[in-house]
Amino acid sequence: MELLYVLHGQEGGITHVQFSRDGNYLYTGSRRDPYILCWDIRNTVGIVYK
Repeated sequence: MELLYVLHGQEGGITHVQFSRDGNYLYTGSRRDPYILCWDIRNTVGIVYK
């Protein structure tokens, strides 16, 4: 296996992950971060929204 992406922005490491129904977005959560972050997996330059 090869590493495809490194996502920066979640405090304390990612503990929850969920894809959107269309598969284009990834939602991540962490126990140390009060925010749920949304990533566009077609363009992982930055966070879409939190």
